[in-house]
Amino acid sequence: MKPQSQPVFNRLVSMLLIIFILVITFLPWSSSLANPGYSLEFNDAGNYVDLGDSSELWANTNWLNLKTLSFWLKPSTSPGPVAPPGSGQLILGIDRPRLFGVSRSISSDLDQLWVWNADINGVDMLAVDFTPGEWMHLAIVHDGLNLTVFVNGEFFATKVSGPTYINNINRDGFVFMGGNGRPDLTQYYTGELEEVQLWNAALEQSTIQSWKDHGLDSTHPNFQALAAYYQMVYQPVGLLTDDSGNDNTGILLGSMDETNFIISSVPFPTSTPQITEIPSTSTSTPTNSPSATDEPIATNTPSPIPSQTAPPPTETPTEVPPSPTSLLIPTDTPIEIPPSPTFTHTPTGIPTDIPPSPTLIPSPTATPTQATSSPTPPPSGVFAEIAFVDTPGYSYDIYPYLQYMLVADLGGGLRIVDISDPTQPLEVGFHLTPTRAYGVSVSGSFAYVGGSNSGLRIFDIQNPAQPIEVGFYDTPGTAWDVTIHNDRAYLADRLSGLHIFDVSDPENPRLITTIPTLDQTLDTIIYGNLLFMADYGAGVRIFDLTEPDFPQEVPWTNGLGPSYGVHISGDRLYVADGTSGLVILDLSNPSQPVKVGQYRTGGTVRGAWVNGNVAYLADWTNGLYAVDISNPAQITLIDHILVPGRARDVRYQDGYVYLAAYEGGFRIYSAP
Repeated sequence: MKPQSQPVFNRLVSMLLIIFILVITFLPWSSSLANPGYSLEFNDAGNYVDLGDSSELWANTNWLNLKTLSFWLKPSTSPGPVAPPGSGQLILGIDRPRLFGVSRSISSDLDQLWVWNADINGVDMLAVDFTPGEWMHLAIVHDGLNLTVFVNGEFFATKVSGPTYINNINRDGFVFMGGNGRPDLTQYYTGELEEVQLWNAALEQSTIQSWKDHGLDSTHPNFQALAAYYQMVYQPVGLLTDDSGNDNTGILLGSMDETNFIISSVPFPTSTPQITEIPSTSTSTPTNSPSATDEPIATNTPSPIPSQTAPPPTETPTEVPPSPTSLLIPTDTPIEIPPSPTFTHTPTGIPTDIPPSPTLIPSPTATPTQATSSPTPPPSGVFAEIAFVDTPGYSYDIYPYLQYMLVADLGGGLRIVDISDPTQPLEVGFHLTPTRAYGVSVSGSFAYVGGSNSGLRIFDIQNPAQPIEVGFYDTPGTAWDVTIHNDRAYLADRLSGLHIFDVSDPENPRLITTIPTLDQTLDTIIYGNLLFMADYGAGVRIFDLTEPDFPQEVPWTNGLGPSYGVHISGDRLYVADGTSGLVILDLSNPSQPVKVGQYRTGGTVRGAWVNGNVAYLADWTNGLYAVDISNPAQITLIDHILVPGRARDVRYQDGYVYLAAYEGGFRIYSAP
């Protein structure tokens, strides 16, 4: 018997060892998860990891209020792209649309990381300096009230930022590492990531400090709130393991494979970067950014002092807020999202039914972008998308010039697109404005831009590839839209009313007079010697310009509002009247218009354009409409199409319909 005892003992030990290994393998949270020793390297433009739908990943209805990103990163020594803050290389976060996360770009000659959260009032941002080629730990904490950044476990900055805003549950974005699947290769991160953690909780600083240097286990005080955890474990089928146990497996895309998993060199932190906060008008609720509703929101901020030279390529770093005004929030204006640091304005109607689309969101970039065109010819008699240009920010207003279309882009400034072939539009030039560009108009070879908090901006566009700013005039309000007529610029300046400038010398615009607003001045148009003003809640107001420098208001029974835009075709005034839809007024007696027709879309009409008997309507909520207005008393629908983004401004030209689609960029459709 004795000779057999040793083998039996050995088998027993082996069985116990196997059981122990199985326990360790299948009950990983019973002990500390040691870092497996790998980081994920992003070394080729077009490489990224798709972590899935944001709501599904966080799997918690409160994730819009409570969340944390905690991870190690080592940005490459190659410089980031020159792009507006919040654009550029997506490192980690929610995109399509960009809602929450961190990116890298060069703005105002500074290569920085940009931490951002989009709330109902726009995008709140913090900029973080870093040392290329060195590891740092970053924790981004959002508690529904503030956006806070910790670098290497130390507190650096916090900024008021409300719940992450999504205007439609189907547009809650996707979580990505290293890129976003867009064609713009400047949006792909180069560098390494390690120990990436996503939490359904706003982690405390002490917790971040205690856990940043090693793997997680079930003793973590917020363990139950762990949504996803990536220790950079490769799966042979091109997947990235989620070590949280929540099955949020990442999909490796581009040319990524096992060679992107390299031996980690994460060190203990030795230095801490400096944080710079982007100027903001946020107080208890941020207001200096466009949010998901482009409604006029009030802001109490000081006035910018523009320089005589054009600003550096940046979306808003040079922005200084405007002079103090008290802004009431109209009740019926949709809010706009957006992504740029110091945006302004926020209307209140919330779009609800725009479906998701693979081309929903513009690609933020400061470089000209090539359009994507439809592979098939459009059917006749209906809307069909022909092509689009993915603008860097939020396309808000458009205006034709020769064979070009000028786009006022919130966050991207003035963009110039060649539409000589509408099926192949090509951006040929741009000029970033100090603050958001809301409106654009052209006279001669000069473009006039309503530049938000930086007033009226004037550009020489004789060379569309290189527009040059030649003049400006800062205004006390929010420069919105501009109309040019007989060497006069009529600037709708929101709460500060309508400013009339002499622009006979574009390099030296001279203020002539100001017409106070009764609510918020948003748009103007001139018919003969009369000026029609869309004054939001005050409807449409009329002014006699017989003496251009001394306009006199013409009393009439209004009954309109909230009025966003005005357009004239023939002897009819077409009013984009918000939730009241399209309102048609007969101008046979222009000083006393008579309502002859109305068409309600069920949404919020922001823009209207007429060609013959067809009116094209940009509905912020519901997309693009074509209606038959041959009988204004019985307007009928011709066609309707949902668009990627939100329809803001529309124009017809030579058989095509051109649309500023906010986050959907600049889009071109066949005209029914």
